[in-house]
This record gives sequence, structure tokens and C-alpha cells, in this order.
Amino acid sequence: MTHGAGLCVSAPWRDMATIAILEDEPALRVLFQRVLERSGHAVVTYGDGVSALAGILADPPAVFVTDFHVPGLTGLEVVARLRADPRTAAVRCILLTGSGEPDVVGSDAVGDYDACLAKPVEIDRLVEVVEACLSTSKRRSV
Repeated sequence: MTHGAGLCVSAPWRDMATIAILEDEPALRVLFQRVLERSGHAVVTYGDGVSALAGILADPPAVFVTDFHVPGLTGLEVVARLRADPRTAAVRCILLTGSGEPDVVGSDAVGDYDACLAKPVEIDRLVEVVEACLSTSKRRSV
């Protein structure tokens, strides 16, 4: 189901983890959504940082996957605001970046992110990292 420009919410059919995706490229947003839904998750997508921040503050997901360069607020700005709010400080965050840096996961991740994946993202790797974030009970210490 699509809500507004760039917002889509999947219909959960069982007890699933909710994954929020912030990606401004519609084709990638749909691809990531479909892959994560097939992995058994409810998925909420956003096309800009402002709507992502509002939606996540209203209904925090288990994991937030974000592109760095998006309209409105950047992925980094959204995560900084989530970390500053006690309701969302523990949301697991995965940064997708086209900066050419190698994948970084866990204690080696940068800033307030639990993982950083280089674009183009290998779909199997994205699912693997989302699952790893879900299987860890606490967000890594920064």
C-alpha cells in the first residue's frame, strides 16, 4: 500500500520485524522492499529524510536501512535525530553509501551506524546484515 510520495507500507501477515527503508531511487526502494518482505519482514519505505524521520519517530522499526544522499534530511541527519530521541535511540541502522568504501559491519561501523554497505549493494548481503542486526539484542556501543 502506498501512502503519499515515496511512502509504502507492506501488509504484515504474521509477527514480523519491521524494517524501514529510506531510499530516494524508486526502483531500488521497491527492490529492497520486495527482498526484505520475502525474507519475512514488514517493510515501510520512504523517499525523503523528512518523511522518514516523522514516520520512524511515530512508529519505530527494528532496523532502519538508509541511503546517505536523499532529499530533505540526509541519512546521517535522520540517524543523528533518531539517536538523540530515547524512543528511537536503539533502532539498528544500516547506511548504504556510494562513496566507494568497503562494507563495514559491527564494531567497525562508522558513527552512529551498526553497518555500512557500499553501493551497488548485493541483495544477499543486505538481507544478511539486516538479519545480523535483528539477531543482536543490543545496538553496538559507539
